[in-house]
Amino acid sequence: NSAVNGDTKLVVNGYADKQTGSAKRNQQLSEQRVKTVVDALVKAGANEDNIETAAHGSSVQPFEGAAKNRVVTIETK
Repeated sequence: NSAVNGDTKLVVNGYADKQTGSAKRNQQLSEQRVKTVVDALVKAGANEDNIETAAHGSSVQPFEGAAKNRVVTIETK
């Protein structure tokens, strides 16, 4: 059995902290984080067509503290 159900709809959000680096670099970092996670999900059996992505760079800070915003979140739809 696969660790991920291929029919599950997922939303993968990437972030970067605003205390470090330029806005451009933070956008690149969040995009790289999203790609890494999507690649791992697909390898685990997720259907890439069912995955929405958003790379927020440092424009959105969902958590308190710089290190906690160097993160990717995955939501089910």
